[in-house]
Amino acid sequence: MNGDALARLSKDDLIALVLAQAEVIARQTGQIGALTKRVETLEAELGKPPKTPDNSSVPPSQGPKPNRAERRAAKQRKGHAGAFRQLSAHP
Repeated sequence: MNGDALARLSKDDLIALVLAQAEVIARQTGQIGALTKRVETLEAELGKPPKTPDNSSVPPSQGPKPNRAERRAAKQRKGHAGAFRQLSAHP
């Protein structure tokens, strides 16, 4: 609302508007308090070390997997030349 619209309102309307705004402010203040507590608890959780099988009751299968070295490709073994039948010119 702008100043002209507020100037046209009666005293009772202005009082009702102020009371409505006070209710909104009170509700928002409660929400801000609850959200602030929630942020504090979440930030506290971030400061804790992650759960692992070593420091909690998490089963070992849920723990991080160890880094494995990549397997090397097997060397090609030398062998004898293969034997096969000659293909026919007219099948």
